[in-house]
Amino acid sequence: MGGSIGLMTLILVVLYLFVVVFTIWKILTRMDFSGWLSLLSLVPILNLVMLWVLALSRWPVERQNIGETFR
Repeated sequence: MGGSIGLMTLILVVLYLFVVVFTIWKILTRMDFSGWLSLLSLVPILNLVMLWVLALSRWPVERQNIGETFR
């Protein structure tokens, strides 16, 4: 019985990680960043660095909108 609970827990953890990475992938691609950055969310310290860089950088979509405004 203990082995089946452990297997179910492992499956749920893997599914959770897949959903988190896929969701972050979709958000990043809509922001016009590389979706591969979503894999950094799995590494404990790099995920905080990634959030910090994304929060303080100028987003590519913002750069495109600024360029259209001044035309």
